[in-house]
Amino acid sequence: MSKTALFSRRTVGGVVAIESQDITTGDRWYVDSGSATGADTAGFGRSPDAPFLTVDYGIGQMTENNGDILYAMPGHTETLATAAVIAVDVAGITIKGLGSGGLKPLLNINTEHTVAAPILISADNCVLEGFKLMGYNAGGSKDAIEITGDNTRIAHCDFRETTTDKELAIGAGYGVITLLDSSAAIDEVIIEHCTFYGLAGNDESFLSVTDGSNGATNVTVRYCDIIGTFADDAIQGDVGTNVNTKWYIHDCRIGSSSACITIDTGAVWYLSDLIIYGIAGANQPIVGYAASFMNNIMSCEPGAYGANTLTGSVSNFGS
Repeated sequence: MSKTALFSRRTVGGVVAIESQDITTGDRWYVDSGSATGADTAGFGRSPDAPFLTVDYGIGQMTENNGDILYAMPGHTETLATAAVIAVDVAGITIKGLGSGGLKPLLNINTEHTVAAPILISADNCVLEGFKLMGYNAGGSKDAIEITGDNTRIAHCDFRETTTDKELAIGAGYGVITLLDSSAAIDEVIIEHCTFYGLAGNDESFLSVTDGSNGATNVTVRYCDIIGTFADDAIQGDVGTNVNTKWYIHDCRIGSSSACITIDTGAVWYLSDLIIYGIAGANQPIVGYAASFMNNIMSCEPGAYGANTLTGSVSNFGS
């Protein structure tokens, strides 16, 4: 019989999976905190009817570089109160939330502002997709996600805050998503189709590089809404010198009470098809050097300074 595009496998204790090989031929795992028939123990996780209860336990059962997928079922909820309680330390895996709206899997970020992020992505080639992350700690958290691995993709995730004192990122120099480059350079990060709607709190940034000693290169932010009251910048890539380079930011709406984008001195960034607004006071919307721009719209509040002002050297590409 000729080969088809479909792949089927029956897992002992699990379900029969018939899926396109274009997705993966790796193992499928399931996690559902609301299940009365689930457990974080051997023999579970293979079926939605007998799932794991926590994401981190599920990650520990996955095989490195096998294309495994861990599905978080609609309504799955966890409250994360310690550093790296979700440790994405298995290379080549996908953690995918199922459901939309109020059924999107929910991760309550409840770490203190002195504690490292509860989600640490340290392995290479990993995907986090389809989750809602909610600020939950009174007094604010340091950050929500920290990345040290290469080739990371964060997609279709929503970041929210319930009250002004429950910020997702108040650590100085940190962001809601933080690229930790103190030990090694970070290469290839994609953040796409994500939303952040902050309240009038004091988040430092949405995306930040903390150290600048090694830097982050080939970073893409696309198709995102990033709106907040930031103490620093919405996207902060200005630490170090010529290390945070080749960043590509396009097709986003970015609003900030401070600068929207700050670029590393000597770095090369490409910014296109952006709507940037909400700048107040004496802050320019984009601050940095050696950036190329195309089809960007910038708007300020009445009385704001520099509605179409960019600091640093600028080149335009396209029309």
